[in-house]
Amino acid sequence: MSIPVVEAVSFDFADTLYPHRPDELQRVLRQVAAALTGSAAMDPPDFGIVHDTFLAVRNQQFAENRATLRENDLDARFSACARAVGAAPTTKVLGAMREAYTSAFVAAMVPPDWLPGLLESLSRQYRLCVISNYPLSAPIHQTLDRDDLRRYFETVIVSADFGLIKPHPRLFAAAREGLGNPDPARVVHVGDDWDADIQGAGQAGMKTVYTRQWRAVPDTHYGAGDHLPLAEIEDLRQLSELLA
Repeated sequence: MSIPVVEAVSFDFADTLYPHRPDELQRVLRQVAAALTGSAAMDPPDFGIVHDTFLAVRNQQFAENRATLRENDLDARFSACARAVGAAPTTKVLGAMREAYTSAFVAAMVPPDWLPGLLESLSRQYRLCVISNYPLSAPIHQTLDRDDLRRYFETVIVSADFGLIKPHPRLFAAAREGLGNPDPARVVHVGDDWDADIQGAGQAGMKTVYTRQWRAVPDTHYGAGDHLPLAEIEDLRQLSELLA
């Protein structure tokens, strides 16, 4: 199957460009917990308390913000974690927790060895961008910078910078602005989340490709009247043929 008349391609980040496994969150949170020791001048905190508090606040935020598509407050999670182990969430403490979170996230992100070549090839023919849902923008930018991939993207849109998450149309509009305002029908968005990526981009007038490559459990909640992707792929490298 080929996709007609494409000027630009946008990508989700985690589980689209980079694999992101659930167990990586534990490693990230261990670094966050360790940051409390130095920044709050306290003994090493109970990791179980930090881990469980973080997840509880995250899940509450997901439930509360789903309807409005408001971005989730990462500092609120960090503040709750600090209080749960008896530390005051001062500016210094929260800054150290954010820095630890970012550093651990970047370390956990390992690109497939073929990704630079794929992006270089696509960037010769199409304008590229990233549209990521993430409550902190630094980890996304630093990961792309570390791997020398930022140069392939004309813009990198992260939900943290907008206070909104996909599928909100503002993020897709911002991406198009960064791409030079191409006709949305000539933009293909590639993502792994049925609602955030496929429905969000489809409602914004873009074409979509649904990738299942890095998802442990692919979405299955296709609804009546949903925007359907032009293609579903099992390997991001299939894009080269699809877009040819």
